[in-house]
Amino acid sequence: MADQRQHGKEGPGMADTPEGRSVSRRDLVLLQRQVLQRELPVRVVTSGLGYLLSGLFLPGWVILACIIVHLTFEAIGDRAMRDLDPDAEPLRHALALAAIFIVELAFTAPAALIWHHPSPYAKAFAVGLGTATVMHLSTIRAIYLPIGRAGMAAVTLAAIATNTVFWWQKGEGPLSPVAIFSLLCILGTISYGLGALSSNHELHRTNAQEKARAEAANEAKTRFMAQMSHELRTPLNAILGLGRAELARSTDQTSRERLSVLIASAEGLATLLDDILDVTAVDEGRLPLRPAPTDLRAQLAATVALFRPAAEAAGVALSLDVAPEVPGMAMLDAKRLRQCLTNLLSNALKHTTEGEIVLSASVQAPATGVAAAPMLRIDLTDTGTGIAPDLRERLFQRYVTQDRTGHGRGLGLSISRGLLRQMGGDLALAPLTGAPGTGAHFVLTLPLEPVAPAEASEAGGRDTEGRDMGESASGGSGSGRSGSGGREPATGPDARLHGLRVLVVDDIASNLMVARHMLEQLGCGVSEARSGTAALGLLGQDPAGVVLLDLNMPDMDGTATLAAIRALPGGGNVPVLAMTAETGAAASGHLPDQGFDGFVGKPVEAAILRAELLRVLSARARPDAISG
Repeated sequence: MADQRQHGKEGPGMADTPEGRSVSRRDLVLLQRQVLQRELPVRVVTSGLGYLLSGLFLPGWVILACIIVHLTFEAIGDRAMRDLDPDAEPLRHALALAAIFIVELAFTAPAALIWHHPSPYAKAFAVGLGTATVMHLSTIRAIYLPIGRAGMAAVTLAAIATNTVFWWQKGEGPLSPVAIFSLLCILGTISYGLGALSSNHELHRTNAQEKARAEAANEAKTRFMAQMSHELRTPLNAILGLGRAELARSTDQTSRERLSVLIASAEGLATLLDDILDVTAVDEGRLPLRPAPTDLRAQLAATVALFRPAAEAAGVALSLDVAPEVPGMAMLDAKRLRQCLTNLLSNALKHTTEGEIVLSASVQAPATGVAAAPMLRIDLTDTGTGIAPDLRERLFQRYVTQDRTGHGRGLGLSISRGLLRQMGGDLALAPLTGAPGTGAHFVLTLPLEPVAPAEASEAGGRDTEGRDMGESASGGSGSGRSGSGGREPATGPDARLHGLRVLVVDDIASNLMVARHMLEQLGCGVSEARSGTAALGLLGQDPAGVVLLDLNMPDMDGTATLAAIRALPGGGNVPVLAMTAETGAAASGHLPDQGFDGFVGKPVEAAILRAELLRVLSARARPDAISG
C-alpha cells in the first residue's frame, strides 16, 4: 500500500482521497459494520415503529412476513461483513450486498403496498416511510458505498414497481403524463438520496483516512521519541557516570566545582527528557499504573527526607504532618505518587527562600449519601514568593511557568495533574487566603483503597531497599530527578554484594566503563561482553550471579539474548536485569512479560543499581522467587 501511494497509483481495493492518499475497502467495510452495530438500538426502535404503524393499513401476516425477512437477512448481512475483504472474498462480498438489498426491500415493501390504500393518510405515511428509508441509506449506510447503493437499488425498484402498478390500476398507461410525472418525482428523490449518499461517503472516507494518518503520525512520533531517548541517554550515561566517578576522586576544589556544574547540567537534561516522555505517555494514556500495597506513611516520610538536605541548605524548615486517620497501608502506585510529590516539593523549594514548607496528609471523607471511597488529601503549603494572579488559572497548562529565570520547563505540574487524574484523583491550587506573594497552597487528592491484611503482611515483609520494576528505570522518583533532592548516591562497598560476579553485556564501550566502575565501587566482581553471543560464551564457561543486559544491541538484541540465557543449563536461576535507555511506560509495560527480573534505566545511578541488585538477590532467595 505504501509503495502504491508513493508512486501515485491506485491499487486494488483502494479509494483515493482528495489528498491522493488511499484507504482500503476492507477498512471501510469494518467501519461500516461498527457503525451499524453501534446504531442497532436506534434502528431496532425506528424500524419497529415503522412496522407497527404499517399494521394500521396492512394485514398482520404481511407485516410479520416482512419482519422475519428483515431480521433474517440483517443477520446474514452482518455475518457476511465480519472481517470481510471485498477484493479477496468476492462471493461473500456479493452475499453481503444481496442481504442488504433484501433487508431494504423488506422494509420498503409495506410502504409500497400502503401506497395502494385509498386513505390519504396511508399515502402520506407511505411517502414518509420511503423518504425515511432514503435518509437512512444516505447517512447510516454511507460509509461503504456499495452497501448504500445496494439499499438504494432496492428502494428504487420497490418505488418504481408500485408506482407503475398503481397507475395501471387507475387505467393510466405507463406513458401517461401523470405516470411519467410521478416517475420523475421518484427518480428525483432517489437521485437526491444518491447524491447525499456519495457526499456522506466521501466525508466518512476522508475522516477515516485522516484518522489513519493521525495514528500513523502518532506512532512515528512515539518511535522517534523512543529512539531519541536511547540516543540521548547513552551519552548522558557516560557523562553522569564518569562525571560522578571523577567528582568522588577529585580533591581539587576548582575541579569539583566544575564537575558539579557538569553533573547538574546533565541531570537537568535527563530530567527534561523524562518530562517530555512522560507528557507524551500521559497524553496517549500509555503511562502504566501499578497499584500495590504500599506503606503510605513511610512513602511520605521518605519523600520529605529526600528534600530535607536541600531545604536545610537553603535555610527553609521542611516538615511533615500526617493525621492519625491516615492508614499505614494503602493500595496505590507509590512511584507515581512520589513523582507528583517530588514535583511539588521541588517547586516549593525553588520559590521559597525563607520560612517553611509543610506537607500534611489527611483523609477526606466522601460527601454524605455519596457511595465513594475516601480520598487521601495531601496539602503542600509554603511561605515563598507565591503565584502571580495572572498565572493561577493557567498554572497547570503545559509550558506555563512562574520561574522568571527561564530555567523552569513548565511540565512538572501538568504531568502531575495528568497522572493524578489518571489514578482517579486531582491536583489543584487552593484559593488564595492571604495577600498575593505570600506563598502557595497545593491540594493533591487520591482515592484510598483498602488493603487486605494478607496483602499488607506480604508487602510489609518485603526488602525495604527493593524497588518494583517500573520504578527502577527512572531513579525511583519517577523522572530521574536524582540530583534535585539532595540525595547522595550510594557508591560505597556493600557487604551484601561483596564477591558477587556481575556480567555486563553492552555493545558500547562507555556504558561498559560506567557499569564496571559502579559495580566495583559496590564490591562486585565484573566481567564484560560486547554482544549477546559473547555473553553466552562467558556464561557457558563461568556462570554469573547477575547479568546486566543491554536491550539494543546489533545482531542479537537483549530479548533474544535473554531467551538464550534461559535455555542454558541453570540459566533460569540467573537474575537478569535489563540495562536500557527505554525507560518509563515502554519499559515498565513489556519487560516483565519478557522474563526480565528488573531493569536499570540509563543514565545509570549507583543507588538504583545497588537497590536493584539487592532486590533481585533477595527475590531469588525467597521460596516464591520468580523463576526463569
